[in-house]
Amino acid sequence: MLAAATARGEAVALIDTCDRFDPASAEAAGVDLSRLLWVRETGDVIRALKGMNLVLQAGGFGVVACDLAEVRSPALRQLPSTTWMRISRVIEGSPTVAVVVAAARVARSPGGVTIALEAARESPRGRWSGAADRARLLCALDLHPRIVGGR
Repeated sequence: MLAAATARGEAVALIDTCDRFDPASAEAAGVDLSRLLWVRETGDVIRALKGMNLVLQAGGFGVVACDLAEVRSPALRQLPSTTWMRISRVIEGSPTVAVVVAAARVARSPGGVTIALEAARESPRGRWSGAADRARLLCALDLHPRIVGGR
């Protein structure tokens, strides 16, 4: 998604909640790093979401993605529901696409849509390269999108 947006000449932002982003892999996947704002956090989900809110309020981004995939579910459940309403209000009517990536369902779009990505049954663990555990890289993951809810 970031690669497609930067290829169109758009500026994009990534809120990296647990500091897991790999710029070299992103660049190899086609992301133009000169068009990427990378906001790094070391696990504080509240600060990461405040950062996302500030980036969305600033405007000018085609895509703003917030990576909460490594945040534990209990920490996500403790977030007040107003968190998502506040972010929803900021992007409503905006051309910016805001994406929250998490292991559990945490938010809906202003249109009320949640898309769940489920691993394909034939390859639930993905395809890896490399022989040793510490030298393996994820090459591909077959996912199937499913719309969970909508208005």
